Amino acid sequence: MRTREEHLEWCKERAREYLAEGDLLNAVASMASDMEKHPECGVNKFLVMAAMLHVANYDTVSVRRWVEGFRSRSVSMSGSICPTIGTKKSATTYRPRTPSNWRTATRLDRPHRLA
Repeated sequence: MRTREEHLEWCKERAREYLAEGDLLNAVASMASDMEKHPECGVNKFLVMAAMLHVANYDTVSVRRWVEGFRSRSVSMSGSICPTIGTKKSATTYRPRTPSNWRTATRLDRPHRLA
C-alpha cells in the first residue's frame, strides 16, 4: 500500500492529465474519487461542490488551484491531522460573519422613502 503522500501525488497526476486535456469535470471527479481510495485520505463533499462551481464557470485556473491545493499534511484548528484542504487558522484570527460585525447594513435594514 502507498503512503498518504504517494497516494496524494498519484491523485494529483491523474487530475493533471484531465486538466491538460481541458476536461475540468473529470479532473474534479477523478481527484475526489481517487482520494476516497486511501484510508488516510478523503475530500469533504462541500469542497467538491465548490470545485464543481468552478467547472460550471469553465474556470480552468480555479480548478487547477483546487487540485494543487491538497497538501501532504495540514493541521486543523484543534491541532489534529486534517485529510482535506485546509489552512491553519487560530481562533484569534478567524471570526465568522455575524450581524454584529457586518460593515454595512443591508437595504432591507434602511428606512424607505416614498417620493
